[in-house]
Amino acid sequence: MKRSVSLPLCIVGAMLLGVPAAHAVTLTFDDIDYDYLAESYVENGVLVKGNGQLGVYTQGSIYLSDGGTGAPQYLSFTTGGLFDVLSFDLMSYGFKTAEPFENVLLTAYHPEGPVETKTFQMGPNYLDTSTIVPGPMFTNLTEFVIGFAELPPWWDGSTETPAGNYCYDNPCTDFEVDNVALNFVTPAIVPLPAGLVLLASAIAGLGFVRRSQKT
Repeated sequence: MKRSVSLPLCIVGAMLLGVPAAHAVTLTFDDIDYDYLAESYVENGVLVKGNGQLGVYTQGSIYLSDGGTGAPQYLSFTTGGLFDVLSFDLMSYGFKTAEPFENVLLTAYHPEGPVETKTFQMGPNYLDTSTIVPGPMFTNLTEFVIGFAELPPWWDGSTETPAGNYCYDNPCTDFEVDNVALNFVTPAIVPLPAGLVLLASAIAGLGFVRRSQKT
């Protein structure tokens, strides 16, 4: 007697849709200099967008400034699915302000629920480099953004500091971002028409296998 062999449709569908298992990638930005004026960049299935020229000042990393340059003031990361932020490297260009402050702003966008943010101070000295691990808040995201926090109260003269109330250069703060490590939690969503065609193919294939085994 022939044994009937069948697979759950979800498994067959996943195989045909090419759904990958959860996996981690690291963005090195090594190819960004090939189109250094672009405001978007794709690497390892991750779309990176900014509001400035992503590769105009650096190669193999992305330079951000809080104003006064053609560089972006923020970077947005999306995958088309859900992902975790594992870590990234940040190299400081030093503070051109009266005092150091928490100038880096990280924003976590979740599929459902509040937008969460975290601020921290970059290294105070020129070319200080550190690896940033954002933490559990930055998991299961639809979008991750690296940018700049608002200037502190002493910028507008509402409070006094020993060094004065000013930013003595433009930009006030700037840094480079590199080696952004993300973990894909779910794959990018397949467009519905293509998904339906592949699912129909899976069902037809199962029917053919079953008929062949009965004859």
